[in-house]
Amino acid sequence: MLKITLKNGKRYDALDGTAIYPSGSPNARSRMEIHMAEDAMTTAEFEAAFMDEAATAKIRLTKTTDEDNTKIVFDTVRS
Repeated sequence: MLKITLKNGKRYDALDGTAIYPSGSPNARSRMEIHMAEDAMTTAEFEAAFMDEAATAKIRLTKTTDEDNTKIVFDTVRS
């Protein structure tokens, strides 16, 4: 299971194609490619959630196993 957690604590389910591409330069912004199910939210809800600068100041991308004994596969933070 893949989850996106914003700085304001809101969590969203994401699909496996979601990725964070760090720029490697303090002068260039990192890029995030978000893939979600079509019925996850409307376009307006998506824009409201991910265009809020305060909420997206820190974005955590966490992948866990789908087993009964859940384990973290990776946990990436972009801030």
